[in-house]
Amino acid sequence: MRIHGRRVSPVRATIVIVACFVVSTLGPSLAIAPAGADTASQLSQAQAKLSALLKDIDAATGQREAVERSLSSLLGRIDTNRRKLESATAQLVDTELRERDAQAQVDRARRLVDQRAAEAYMNPMSSIEVILGSNSFQDLQERVALLGAVGESDDQLLSGLSQEVGTLSQDRSDLDALEQTLQTSQGSLETQATDLKSGLAEQQQAVDRLNQDVAAARGLVSALTDQRARELALEALQNAGGGPGIPPPPAGSSTVRELIVRDFTPLGAVRVTQALCVGAHESGYNPRAVNSSSGAAGVFQFMPQTWPPMSHAAGYGASSVFDAVANVAVAAWAVAHYGWSPWLADAPFCGF
Repeated sequence: MRIHGRRVSPVRATIVIVACFVVSTLGPSLAIAPAGADTASQLSQAQAKLSALLKDIDAATGQREAVERSLSSLLGRIDTNRRKLESATAQLVDTELRERDAQAQVDRARRLVDQRAAEAYMNPMSSIEVILGSNSFQDLQERVALLGAVGESDDQLLSGLSQEVGTLSQDRSDLDALEQTLQTSQGSLETQATDLKSGLAEQQQAVDRLNQDVAAARGLVSALTDQRARELALEALQNAGGGPGIPPPPAGSSTVRELIVRDFTPLGAVRVTQALCVGAHESGYNPRAVNSSSGAAGVFQFMPQTWPPMSHAAGYGASSVFDAVANVAVAAWAVAHYGWSPWLADAPFCGF
């Protein structure tokens, strides 16, 4: 294909592929606000708002993590208290069993002592007979000592058993108090845990809301950044439109149509017809046409961000987008390599 004797490098061709993709994705009719300082002010405000939101979300996340740590510590305390309560309950049951067993021993010993007392009461001569039955003074002393030892042993047995019962009773009372204290503490800890779980849920909801706000703010910053870039590109094109070195436009639309016919003829008669339709639809063959919304310019309305790489790739890197000769030639080169993809919006009107 003829490109006015210019050979296209692979690097430039790659740049053009990217440019064509951008154009075909955005389309020539993307709505953009007029150029001005207002967009820059809005962008600055949106960036400041995003920065503030990011700080807020850091603070909220820190608060949520603090609540999580408190809840984790409290759950550990609840588990420790639960184990203490279980141990105290087991000790209480064991103490009650030991207390009942000791009381049973006391009762048995009392019955035995009572039985001996009853026998002594019913037969008072038995003890005397034991004493009188001695054969010697020494034997008498031993028998008296034996009777005294029996009585003392009964008293000691009853006293020891009674002390054990008293000790066990006190232990049971202490364990009852401990169990009650632990149960009260467990209830308090569980109430605190419920409150912390509720607070944690609220903190998470706050973080989620801030994340949504951050996502919206980032979207706004991105949109305003793109809009400002297009506005600056449009201003640059408008400033370049009256500068030196730009060739005057052809005498009339007929001359632009002749350029289209000349450059598109190597692509076939169908391409020539389509190109004439696109040129008329995009700019009415006006080389100075500028879309105030998108910044698209020239006969074939190249976007500000796509004209530099595409014109370089086609061999017209030093030319202005308002140069009708360059604009038409670059359009022919683009169609030869990529078809009408940058101008798909014109397909319903121009039959491709």
